[in-house]
Amino acid sequence: MRLKRTISLLLLFALLLSLPALAAVMGEELESVTVAVRGETDYSAGIYWTGSDFRREYYLEYTPNGSVFPVVVYGSKLLNYGDFVSMAKLLNEQGYYVVGGINGDYYNTWDFQPLGIVVSGGELITTDSGFQGVGFYEDGSAIIGKPAVVMKASFSGETYQLDGMNKARLTGYTLYSSDYAAMTRSSAPGWDIVLSLPEDEIITTSCELEFTVEEIIESEGAVSIPDGKYILSLPESADEWRRGGVERLSVGDTVKLTVTCAEGWEDVQWAVGTLYRLIEDGEICSGFEAGAASRTAV
Repeated sequence: MRLKRTISLLLLFALLLSLPALAAVMGEELESVTVAVRGETDYSAGIYWTGSDFRREYYLEYTPNGSVFPVVVYGSKLLNYGDFVSMAKLLNEQGYYVVGGINGDYYNTWDFQPLGIVVSGGELITTDSGFQGVGFYEDGSAIIGKPAVVMKASFSGETYQLDGMNKARLTGYTLYSSDYAAMTRSSAPGWDIVLSLPEDEIITTSCELEFTVEEIIESEGAVSIPDGKYILSLPESADEWRRGGVERLSVGDTVKLTVTCAEGWEDVQWAVGTLYRLIEDGEICSGFEAGAASRTAV
C-alpha cells in the first residue's frame, strides 16, 4: 500500500488562524527571523547547518486566544483533491482570513482514502483506524494521541461493531455519509442500507443517535450517497451473523448508533490524523518504518 502526505487533498490545517507548534532543530542556527502575525501567533523561519547540509525550517507558534484559532479543512468531499490555495479559498468564502496552513493526514495514493480521523466543526467525518491524531477544542487548546473511536449499530435485535465510518468497506458493516464522496466506491456485491437522521443532529466522537431505514439496496458495487443521508454498507462475503441483521431489517425500522472515544476526545471541534507520534514524555518513539523522515510536525 503506497502512502502519501497531503497538503490539502484531504486535510489542511488551515490555521484559521494557526496552530500550536514548537521548533526542534538539529544543527547550528545560521539565520532566523520571527514575525508577530496577530492574536498571539508568531511565524518563524530559519536556516540551519546540520554538519553535512543546510536545512530550512518554518513554523507557527500559537497561544489560544479569541481572534486566532485552528480549523481542519478537507474540501467539498472527503475524497476530493485540492491544494493549499483551494482550501484557503473555501475558508475565504466563509468570511475567514487564513494566516497559514500545514500538511494534514496521510492517504492511500490509489483512492485518496484518509488513514486517520477527521472532525470538522464538531462533526465526526471519518474514524481514526487506530492511528494517532491531534484535536482542538472550542477554546483553541489541543489534545494529541489516539482518539480510539468505536462505533456500534444496534438493529434486528443485535449490536454490531462497525469497521469504521467513511473508510473503504472491509468485511463488516461500514457507515458512509454524504461528506465522503458521491458514491460508496465499494467494488463487490453487498447490501446498502439508506438511513436518515433528524436534520438538527450530527455524528460526534461521543454520541447516541437513532436513524430511520429508508431503503435497503442489494448492490453489485458502488451506490450513490444521497445528499444529507447515510449508508450502512455490508459486503456479500460477510459472515452469517452480520448478514442476518440485514435480512431481518425493514424500511421504517430504527438503527441506533452509539459512538465512544478515548477520554479527552469527547468535545473536540476539529481533528486530523497524524499517523505516527514522534515523541512521548520527552522520548523519541519507536516502530517507525525504515527510511521514515518527517517533514511536518505538530
